Amino acid sequence: MLASVFPLDALDAATFIARLLFRIAEYVPSAPVVFGRSVSWMKIIAGMVRMQLLTNFLRQLLKRKFIDENAYLRIHKAGNEAINDGNANSFGIVNELLKAQGIAEGTIKSELQIAVANSPAISYLQLGRPKAKSD
Repeated sequence: MLASVFPLDALDAATFIARLLFRIAEYVPSAPVVFGRSVSWMKIIAGMVRMQLLTNFLRQLLKRKFIDENAYLRIHKAGNEAINDGNANSFGIVNELLKAQGIAEGTIKSELQIAVANSPAISYLQLGRPKAKSD
């Protein structure tokens, strides 16, 4: 079960659910082929939350003109691929791509902190025990 601990903006929540449905329809069936194993509900949701945060972070950088639309699309794609591949360093990859754009590491860190604090991604909780044994 998925819940929110804070009130959510209706558009943000609807976008999250639409992305979740797309993820279930497209990502889940392909995981056994790509990874050679199924993907747990916990990992599906954890990936969704990371991708939501990545979107919020990159949109913030775009809005503040640290990156342009082309960089946004390229970095967003690379970040989503790293998240979907289960790379534990997905935001490190994004960080390196942003540094290559000429953004100082301190700026990246402070902008990420602001994005985390303002992202609806921090509102979501997984409740219950969808899987009895560990991954």
